[in-house]
Amino acid sequence: MGSHRLIVLTIILTVPTRLGYIDVHFPVGALDFDHILTLVGTFFIAIYTPIYSLLKRRRPEKLKVLLNIHIFGSLISFLFISLHYAGETAPRTGEGLALYIIVAILVATGWLYRFNLIPENAKKVYPPHFNRWFHISLITAFYIVVIIHTLKRTGILF
Repeated sequence: MGSHRLIVLTIILTVPTRLGYIDVHFPVGALDFDHILTLVGTFFIAIYTPIYSLLKRRRPEKLKVLLNIHIFGSLISFLFISLHYAGETAPRTGEGLALYIIVAILVATGWLYRFNLIPENAKKVYPPHFNRWFHISLITAFYIVVIIHTLKRTGILF
C-alpha cells in the first residue's frame, strides 16, 4: 500500500472514530484495544528508528528496503496512534497531546524529506538539511515525551 493511501486511510478511519461511529475503546485482555494500538505504534517508532539510522549507514545496499520498512511502519504507527487519540472520550492535553503532535509532525517532515516536497523558494530561506535536522530533533522530543508519559501513566511520576 502506498504512503499516500495510508494517509488517506488514517483520515478515513480517524474522523468517524472521533465522531463516535467507530469504537476502538474495548477490552482485549488486560488492556483496551486502542491502548494496544498505540503501544504497537509507539514501540515501532521507538525501536525501529535507531535501527534504521544505524543500518542505513552500515548496509547502504539495503537502503531501499530499510526506507520502505521505515515509511510503511511509521505510517501504520501513525494510523494506530491516531485511532487511539481519536477514540479517547475526552482527549487529554499535556504529554498525550504533545506526543500526538510530535508524531504528526514527524510524519509530515518525513514525507517532505522523502519526497523532496519543499518548494524551491523555501529552500532559499532554510539552510541545507534543515528538514532533516528538524526531523531528527523531533524524534528526540518523541523519546522524552514517551518516557514522561509512561512514567506518569504508571504512577511513578507525579
